[in-house]
Amino acid sequence: MEITKDELRILRYIYSKRTISFKKLKEHFQKYSNISEIIRNMLADHYITIISGIDKPILGDSIPNSCILTMTRKGAAMVEENQWFNGQFVLLQIVLPIVIAIITTLITIFLSA
Repeated sequence: MEITKDELRILRYIYSKRTISFKKLKEHFQKYSNISEIIRNMLADHYITIISGIDKPILGDSIPNSCILTMTRKGAAMVEENQWFNGQFVLLQIVLPIVIAIITTLITIFLSA
């Protein structure tokens, strides 16, 4: 399943909090009018799970505010896959250009002397 930016934002928030109640999640993402639908889809796709409250929200029922949500391994893997500032980024975008610049400068100094 392709994950949307809104879903990824929600997953990152849950990832940072470890566990969170649905009420606090709704308060934090007030601008999303369809937060219940997004959460239901992520529950169905096993990105998040309910650890306290109800077992599975039925399609027509609303999710109670007291439900405690947490990330599954699949959801954590999705968040980590979409992180852009990681070791590879630091190595390729920061360290490698500095090393190449130093080598180029040394070669230029050596050849001009």
